[in-house]
Amino acid sequence: MYHSCCGGHAINLSLDDAPKAYQDYIDKLIDRIFKAQAAPDADPTLIRTYGNKLESGIIKGFGKTLADVDFTTPDSKTLVSLQNNVWQFSAAKTYTQMKDMSAALVDANGKVRSFEEFRREAQQITGEQLRWLKTEYDTAIGSGQAAAQWLQIQAEKDTFPFLEYDAVLDDRTSQICIHLDGIIKAVDDPFWDTYYIPNHFGERSVIRRLREGKVTPDDEIVHPEKMAAIFKNNVGKNGWAFSPDSNYFVDAPPHVVKNATLYMPENDQYVIRYKGEAGVELSVNRKTLIENKPDLPDIEKAGKALVDKGRSVDILPEIHAKETDLRKALLPDVANGKNPDILLDRADYADVKKPQTPANYKTLMRNVAGAAQQADRIIVLLEQEYERALLKQVAEQRFKDFPDILEIGFVTADGEYIEFHRPKK
Repeated sequence: MYHSCCGGHAINLSLDDAPKAYQDYIDKLIDRIFKAQAAPDADPTLIRTYGNKLESGIIKGFGKTLADVDFTTPDSKTLVSLQNNVWQFSAAKTYTQMKDMSAALVDANGKVRSFEEFRREAQQITGEQLRWLKTEYDTAIGSGQAAAQWLQIQAEKDTFPFLEYDAVLDDRTSQICIHLDGIIKAVDDPFWDTYYIPNHFGERSVIRRLREGKVTPDDEIVHPEKMAAIFKNNVGKNGWAFSPDSNYFVDAPPHVVKNATLYMPENDQYVIRYKGEAGVELSVNRKTLIENKPDLPDIEKAGKALVDKGRSVDILPEIHAKETDLRKALLPDVANGKNPDILLDRADYADVKKPQTPANYKTLMRNVAGAAQQADRIIVLLEQEYERALLKQVAEQRFKDFPDILEIGFVTADGEYIEFHRPKK
């Protein structure tokens, strides 16, 4: 196991029975919930336990880790999406478990249960989640395999332009697969947006690639009636092992899902987006990538200019002030309420501003002042050309006005980084 941030740790689960470490933790969790007469929205230990397990299923099925693929390839993009998805699913799964345990504090008549009564109910809830984890793990493996195959299908569709749904037909075959068996469609037909495998838990069907084939007419297709929403997607296209339409996702509050990847091991939270000639990297936190806020392209542009100067850049997540444990672990030494944009050289926090154009001396001064509220290193992204003397004048004045500012840098319109440092006393 590993110990990581934000309280809690991951427990390596057996798929056959709950190991002692897991059961010991559950016993303590049950005790805490009973004493508080409420359960939290998120439990870091359970999120990490489920997340690690399901991610290992994805990796096993996909056959590669991020370290095995180039960050610019479709393989990397798909694998990142799959990893994000199973961690978000794990957070939503944990929320459901916490909600059900909280509800079990009272009986059907609204009477508060005794500790022993609650413990029995809570253990039953936990046992059910553990049993489902085996099925979910198998689904993660199948999804990883299907996603890897889809990448191959796309890469070779000029040679194999058709796909055939091939079900295993025996006494265990589901009605879903019986209806879909033998259907042939072109690789890019919308049919595969819904019916690409897996289409249910325990999926055994395969997709065969064909050089030629007779396309099945739409009016001859009997669409399955009882196919769960969780499977109505193409895992190779959208990177979802578990669809956002599943009950876990639908029931979970947005902040639970948004914060899910922040419980990953910290080094795994960052995804490489750019490498400089010296091998220095620009990485972006997964939560930041998922949220994809309007200013992210500007922050990345500024980050690339810094990387080209030989400085490593990590674009940070925005973490709400109420998430004190996460902030303490992931934004150490950052005052509560502040959210700097980047970490320079794995040591120094910096904030990025982009003035509206046309910008003048006062506009630049105002942007530096705004960034100084977040960090002691300031980066201003420029869209028009300025005399270096003007930029130096802005920096010198702001060093006088804000004694905590240590560095002010300007990224020019052509990507050059011009930096100024506080004069040494």
